[in-house]
Amino acid sequence: MHHSIFGSASLFPKPAIAVVLTFISVPACAASPGHVSDPSVPQRAMQPEPAVTGSTAGWVHLHIQTDHPGVALVGAKTCISPCDREIDARSPARFFFRAPNMPDSERFEMSNLAGAVTARVRPGSPWLTPFGFAVLGLGLYGIASAIESFVVGAVLSNVPQTRSEADTWYMSGGVSLAVGATLIGLGAWFAKRGQTTFELIPSAAR
Repeated sequence: MHHSIFGSASLFPKPAIAVVLTFISVPACAASPGHVSDPSVPQRAMQPEPAVTGSTAGWVHLHIQTDHPGVALVGAKTCISPCDREIDARSPARFFFRAPNMPDSERFEMSNLAGAVTARVRPGSPWLTPFGFAVLGLGLYGIASAIESFVVGAVLSNVPQTRSEADTWYMSGGVSLAVGATLIGLGAWFAKRGQTTFELIPSAAR
């Protein structure tokens, strides 16, 4: 005589069958489309990430315009001129331009820019800036020499026997002052011309 395994009292007692059926029915109920979750349990809402577009601040399409070969944008991402790549500058990243035989530019951010941006880079000189500071130092030395000459001339002019020498010191001080001022101006110009400068131009301003 054929007996069902669930109906056989010798194989599966009724309490055990009830427990098995209970565990089978619970997942089926939870997976059913009509299942309603407990409202007392807070549900976490899925927030989609904002889409990145060309108008998003800090998301720029950079073009590097320069006459110097191998100028690279260095920062969160690196690209070599002409670049023409999308740069994600939304984070507070600091960028600068670097190339062989060219001093590094100043650090800058692009988090306030969006869309197409052209970077016009004017390369500096690795030796012009140090030369400018050296000339600037000579100019400062000339100014110091002029002050010394004026002080000595003032002291000698108060003594009748040395008044003629005072005029010589005054003249020497005037020459040192003129030469020193000229060297300071030239040194400052050389130092500035030796720096790498750049200009970031948004597409709307081109």
